[in-house]
Amino acid sequence: MSKRIERLLNWSLGAGRGLQGVAGLLQRVVVTHLWLALLGGLPLHLGGERPDGGHPQALVAAYYWAPTNGISERTVPLGYDLTPAFLNSPIRKIFEGDAEVRRRLTGRKAVMDFGILGELRDQGITDYVVLPVRFSDGLINAMSFATTRPSGFSPANLEAIRAGVLYLSPLLEIQAERAIARTVLEVYLGRETGPKVLAGSITRGNSETIDAALWFCDLRNFTMISEALSTEAVVTLLNSYFSIVGAAVESHGGEILKFIGDAALAIFPIDQTTDSAAACAAAMAAACEAMAEKNQLKVEGVSSDLSSVDFGVALHVGQVAYGNIGAPARLDFTVIGPAVNTVSRIAGLCGQLDQPILTSTDFAAVIGPPLEAIGSFTLKGIENAETVYALPQSVTNPAAIA
Repeated sequence: MSKRIERLLNWSLGAGRGLQGVAGLLQRVVVTHLWLALLGGLPLHLGGERPDGGHPQALVAAYYWAPTNGISERTVPLGYDLTPAFLNSPIRKIFEGDAEVRRRLTGRKAVMDFGILGELRDQGITDYVVLPVRFSDGLINAMSFATTRPSGFSPANLEAIRAGVLYLSPLLEIQAERAIARTVLEVYLGRETGPKVLAGSITRGNSETIDAALWFCDLRNFTMISEALSTEAVVTLLNSYFSIVGAAVESHGGEILKFIGDAALAIFPIDQTTDSAAACAAAMAAACEAMAEKNQLKVEGVSSDLSSVDFGVALHVGQVAYGNIGAPARLDFTVIGPAVNTVSRIAGLCGQLDQPILTSTDFAAVIGPPLEAIGSFTLKGIENAETVYALPQSVTNPAAIA
């Protein structure tokens, strides 16, 4: 083993284990000149792809490094594996089990049998090699190397690259698994809650008291819709509905904590950077945005009274317990408390009163005009009657609330 390769091995077993993120690992490998030193200062371009971005809307996570712009990271959306670009790519060959793909791009030995090779040659690349990075679970990733040196890679260069990939693969697996864990937790639990769980907030009963603006929405006539539609059509409808809700909540800084059948519970936290006025304004703006998009929800092939789908949003502000609740082996990270009960009960009035958005007295006190009181109602399980507020029909623009 050469001294250079031995140095890379020692680094990968030591300091390399403490890096965070696949992109950070690749950047560090280049910045510390481990690859460049290993390859004797060879002009180098580096790329990596793994066929599972860990996100429900991503097929591949890809990372690239070039001398001019450092590391860039992107995800490839679902459906990419059916495109001509992928089907005629060396990465596909690696994912399907090839041990190596190497192409000279200049001279008599040039073989231009993949679409990407012409693009690389136009960038001045002379030699290109792709190797599999195998994980312990059998998943095959790909790492590519390219150079602009006129003579391309030497046999010694290729030997060093192969050894480097072998020694770096355990580090890449660690970072990839961490990235997938972070993404999956954020997708299922939310961008604020997911990191808390990953950081170890998993003790049953462990909670904190927070202030937040609360959002609760549900579909009207969902039972009738479910009986009228096939299971597949109901799932499609719910996904479309929750896409509208999720986009509105997230675009205004909120976080959906859970989906409950056709309902969604979300919070807009009040903290040192966001006061109650800002949190409530954000929640109201999100509700108005969701209402502006609800016309996208259509149900085909059912009776006219169900062809248009509607939903209502209830808003409240108060104090909740935020943390782990559940059985010893099955926990839910959520919010509970009287404020949650209140907002869910107000949501039930939206259909009854034919109002798209209703708020509690406490929420209206923060927002003020143009909210108007529309009556006092007894809410199930809540001792005191609640005066609920709504926007005048002429107000649908979130800017009017800010």
